[in-house]
Amino acid sequence: KALTKDAIAILQKSKISATAWKQGWTAYWALFETAEDYSVHLIKATWPQIQECVKASTGQRTKLAVMQAFWLEHLLERYFRHENDAVQRYVLQQLVDLGATKQGLGLSEAFVLGRLLPEFNRMPQ
Repeated sequence: KALTKDAIAILQKSKISATAWKQGWTAYWALFETAEDYSVHLIKATWPQIQECVKASTGQRTKLAVMQAFWLEHLLERYFRHENDAVQRYVLQQLVDLGATKQGLGLSEAFVLGRLLPEFNRMPQ
């Protein structure tokens, strides 16, 4: 019961509706599960939702509410470990394209230097 009161207080303070919060996390976990699919075309089909997560992690208003960069980084880590190199290359290219925008990616310096940049050396030609 105390946890419910705390959750309600957080939602009220953030001025995000419970529906938006739920939609955001439902979308996040669906993307997390999609990362297990082998085919790159399924990842490409869900990429607009990942872009929404990126926007949410940079504080931009989206239909996914607000998301901390930590959760986006965790999702991206899952894609970087994907067994299909085509998926890894696609995600990396999309991140480079998104990072070139005015808003950037909102990822931590530790993630960019420790995880994202090393991916460029690992990618097969």
